[in-house]
Amino acid sequence: MRSRMVITATVMMTVATLAMAVAPGVCQDNVLLAEGFEDGTGNFLTMDSFAMLSVTEEPDEVYGGNGSLEFAYLQRAVAPGEDTGQMPGTVVMVFDEPLPALSGISFAIWSAESTAVMVVIAEQGDGPRYNQLIWCEAGGWHEFELGVDEFTLDVDGPEDPDGMLTPELVGGIGFIDVSGFLRYLAEMTPMISIADPVDQILRFDDIKILPTSPVRSAPSEGLIAICDYDQPRGFLVLGGEDVVVSSEEVADGGSALTVDYQLAPQTLLGVVHAIAVGQLAGATEIRVQVACTAETTLIMTLEEHREEADAPKSEYIAMRQINAYVDTEEIVFTVGDFRLSDDAHDPNGQLDMDLVKSIVIGDITALISAEEISNMLLLDELVAAE
Repeated sequence: MRSRMVITATVMMTVATLAMAVAPGVCQDNVLLAEGFEDGTGNFLTMDSFAMLSVTEEPDEVYGGNGSLEFAYLQRAVAPGEDTGQMPGTVVMVFDEPLPALSGISFAIWSAESTAVMVVIAEQGDGPRYNQLIWCEAGGWHEFELGVDEFTLDVDGPEDPDGMLTPELVGGIGFIDVSGFLRYLAEMTPMISIADPVDQILRFDDIKILPTSPVRSAPSEGLIAICDYDQPRGFLVLGGEDVVVSSEEVADGGSALTVDYQLAPQTLLGVVHAIAVGQLAGATEIRVQVACTAETTLIMTLEEHREEADAPKSEYIAMRQINAYVDTEEIVFTVGDFRLSDDAHDPNGQLDMDLVKSIVIGDITALISAEEISNMLLLDELVAAE
């Protein structure tokens, strides 16, 4: 994880250097900066020297107007220490002047191959970085509106003395195809299945930097919202074969996440959620709505943050058996349900919820049974309770 963050840091530091050479976008009412790619690639640059950045004007490829940005590259593994100039799937929107009113970003994105994209906002120089994950299912345009306050501080990067992003110090916004890092993990971990390197295309359009952030519904009293799955944001899907990620409308009018997949023997699938350190302070349990189409051994993994760069990971796990083809049920894991995983170490020997930096919900049925598995996993309303 840390090697990827070093690369991310270099990418975002380059933004400040390049900013003055980039032409500004088109401003609109209630929009700080806008780019619709009607006159070229605008203020976008790529950090992948093997990639091609262009504008497509094909009617069946354009989101709106006459053009959309097309970013073509080879999805491939990112190894520790790899030259940042070869960083696959990295594109940056550079600001040519400070935007102190920056509060949100909206955009449309299209992906030829399903992938997770990390949206990165960083303060200039070697400043703190804030991240938000989105999932781009292949073959269709996806619209996102993200609030700056929804981005999570990258705890593996520089510290932020005031604990919050300073908009006037932001030099740009980066988009990183996370598959490069996931492919490296898969090479190191046979439990994770991932496709061979493949040609990938991301398209972007209707990008707006906003002075406002979206209004989200507040959780009920005593609950801490983690992921409501109404939009494919805040998570990535790791492992599995023939994976299809989609949404299913639920009774409350929102959407649940559905993941259809195959598992080869002794492999697993995980839905990974980034957590702001401190977000779960005071929580005594974690709840999630679950349904599946195969008998499932469900695992939940919580990883604590450690300040020391070379510290062993502190990872806690809890498991539950889920029956197939039953109504969606709420699964509750209390803090006492979690135990330290066999290959982990915790200096104080206990789970500290205020240090949790990630939650993984996984299917380990094929890992345990050594049999092929076909499953559809539904997740909804991931919350913590105080």
